[in-house]
Amino acid sequence: MERIASGDRVLAKNIETGELAYTVVLHTTVRESSPITKLVIDDETIQVTEGHHFWVSGRGWTKTRELAAEQPLHTPIGAVRVASTEPAESAPTYNLVVADFDTYFVGKSGILSHDVLPPKPTNKLVPGLNDD
Repeated sequence: MERIASGDRVLAKNIETGELAYTVVLHTTVRESSPITKLVIDDETIQVTEGHHFWVSGRGWTKTRELAAEQPLHTPIGAVRVASTEPAESAPTYNLVVADFDTYFVGKSGILSHDVLPPKPTNKLVPGLNDD
């Protein structure tokens, strides 16, 4: 995350339509010291703030502090399950403001994440899935 700069493009997903596109990073943010949670997915550990939002399949945007083992996190090709969450030492954190969809995928697993802006309300349980 700390290597991404304004003007770069990141893979993003439109929650309402399911469209995948590379969208422009409008702005990056740095918080000097924040409480961190280690989010463990298979053989990958992602360090995130407790308030960062990830898309839980069947539930929607969920803050890191509300994640539990076995919950399915949305990726571009399906879902990966949370192995565990555990507290970590405070550290600087990085986030993005992303054009158009306000989302981006993180980590090797490509977990759908919301940018630093508050998520917009939605009735979708799976991004892009029509309810009709």
